[in-house]
Amino acid sequence: MLPERYKKEAERMSKNLDSTEQSLKLIEEETKKALNKNKEYIQTIMSMPGIGLYTSLAIMSYMGDCKRFSSAKQAAYYVGLVPRVDISGGLLRQNCPSRLSFY
Repeated sequence: MLPERYKKEAERMSKNLDSTEQSLKLIEEETKKALNKNKEYIQTIMSMPGIGLYTSLAIMSYMGDCKRFSSAKQAAYYVGLVPRVDISGGLLRQNCPSRLSFY
């Protein structure tokens, strides 16, 4: 038998858990809809080495509508999958692909 203060805390935690589970179900449903709607694009993104399902979904949500890019190269630059060199005032900065930030 739990003391009264622990019972109240357990009830709060149980309600919080229920709310979190409902949120997860909604996220799963939205993810399934996104998968079905953008299956071809997601499979194309997943064809890149090191990119899995969840990373491809993250990229898709960041990019929005893929049709706004005129080429795959332009989309890859936008998302940060391409290394870049920044030269300013004699200072050279080379950045690796930011794809690692998705992990």
